[in-house]
Amino acid sequence: AQGRLTAASTGAGGDGGYLPYAYHGGPASGTYTSPGSGSNMLAYMSAGGGGGGGRAGGHGAGHGGFGGMGIYSAAISQPFSGPYSVGGGGNGANSGGNGGSGGATTIHSFTTNGGTGGQGWQQGGVPGGNPGADGSAPGATLAFGPSVAPSGAFGWNNGSQGGAGAPGGTGGAGALWVWEV
Repeated sequence: AQGRLTAASTGAGGDGGYLPYAYHGGPASGTYTSPGSGSNMLAYMSAGGGGGGGRAGGHGAGHGGFGGMGIYSAAISQPFSGPYSVGGGGNGANSGGNGGSGGATTIHSFTTNGGTGGQGWQQGGVPGGNPGADGSAPGATLAFGPSVAPSGAFGWNNGSQGGAGAPGGTGGAGALWVWEV
């Protein structure tokens, strides 16, 4: 073989890796049925972002919180089938109102929680309104926060505050990717 490697007796030659089987953008729901014989599931998940608060009388409002985002992994038994739900973005609020919370994303025993809505301006309240709280990814193998996720990645858009006298923006929808090995 003149010093070149032409065969290997151990190791993986491209086999054994996770294969992508499903993608769903929110809002969506249904049943995921494994098309293969995988024994492990990997899910990349994000929940919906919160809607922005509505501005009133020239006063500001808070933006919605980002949806929780995480990567989850677990063993599965074949044949595997189970429900999933992908959260939609929270509704933006009308003048002076609070934005709606984003929907959760779920599959198997995994859940990412939506961001809460931004606070609208209230007479005698906080000038500008408070922003919504970011969602969470409890139990995730790896959870991401807004500072590490690429802008707009995985449906990660929070609702912006409304313009003067205008409604707040709608939060971004969640997303779900499923792989198996």
